[in-house]
Amino acid sequence: MAESENFLIIEYQKCFEHLRYYDDRSLLLMRYLFTLTTSVATALFAIYKLKQTCDAQYYLLQSFMSLIVLIAILLLFLSMIQNRLYFVFIARQLNSIRKYFTEKHHPDFDNQLYTTTNCPAFKLTSAHTFQIFGAATLCGLYAGLTIFSINKYFDFESGALVLATITFVLFTLFIWGSGSIYLFIKGSKKSDDAIH
Repeated sequence: MAESENFLIIEYQKCFEHLRYYDDRSLLLMRYLFTLTTSVATALFAIYKLKQTCDAQYYLLQSFMSLIVLIAILLLFLSMIQNRLYFVFIARQLNSIRKYFTEKHHPDFDNQLYTTTNCPAFKLTSAHTFQIFGAATLCGLYAGLTIFSINKYFDFESGALVLATITFVLFTLFIWGSGSIYLFIKGSKKSDDAIH
C-alpha cells in the first residue's frame, strides 16, 4: 500500500476519534445546560418557598441569578454552535476518505455509510439542531425571566408579563436565527478560514 494511502488510513482513524469526541462533547454541553438551568430554577423556587412572598428583594435576587444563567447559557450555546461546525468538518473528511477507498479499491462494495462531502452544518432535521434550538429557547426563557424580574423589582406591574413574553420570543428567535445563519455561512465554506 502506498505511503499516501497509509496516511489516509491514519487520518481516517484520527478523524473518527475526533468525531466521537465532538459527539460526546455535544451531549456534555446539553447536560451542563440542563443542570445549570434546572438547578437555578429549583433554587429560585426553594427561596420563594422559604420567604413565602415575592418582595423587591426576591425579584432583585431572581433578576441577578437569571442574568448570570443567561450569560452562561449564551456561552454554552456558542460552544454548541462551534462544536457542530467542527463535527461537520470532521464528518466531511471521514466521508471523503471512505468514498475514496470504496470507489478505488472496492467499487462493487455495497457501502451503507455516508460518502457525501457536502453535508450541511445547518440541517433542520439533525439532532444537533434540535439541541441548539433547545439552548436558544432556554436563552429566551431566562432573558424573559430577567426582564420580568427587573420590571417587578421596579414595580412596573402593568405589562411585566407581556414584556417578558415578547422578550422571550424575540430573544429566542434572534439567538436561534443568528446561530443558524452562522452555521449556514461557515458550514458551506471549504477553505481553511471557515472555522476561525
